[in-house]
Amino acid sequence: MKGNPRKSKTVRQYRQRLPPVGLSAFSVPERMSGDDDASGVHLAQLEREKSRLETAVRHLETSNAELRSALAQGHDSDYEQAVCENTEVMARYRAMIAALAKEIAQLRGEQPSGTWL
Repeated sequence: MKGNPRKSKTVRQYRQRLPPVGLSAFSVPERMSGDDDASGVHLAQLEREKSRLETAVRHLETSNAELRSALAQGHDSDYEQAVCENTEVMARYRAMIAALAKEIAQLRGEQPSGTWL
C-alpha cells in the first residue's frame, strides 16, 4: 500500500460514512389513490425518507467540516476529492428533500413554502 497507511484508513472511514447515492423516486412505492390508509402510509414513508436524507446531509456537513479542518493542516488530494464528492451528494439530497417536502405538503393539502434545509 502506497502512502501513509493511517491516512488511507481515515479516508476509508470517511467514505464508509457516505450514505447511499442514486435513490430512484425516493425509494417509496407509488401513491395509491382513493385509500386513506394507503395515503397515510405513503405520507409516513415520504416523511421518513425526508428525515433520513436530512440526517444524511447533516452527517455529510460534519464530515466535510472535519475534512476541511484536516486540509487546513496541509494539502491532501484524497480529502479534497472527498469534500467535492460530499458536496455533490448534498446538492442531490437537498433537491430530493425539496421534492419530498413539496409532495408532503400537497398530500397534507398545504402550500409548499419553498425552502428546505
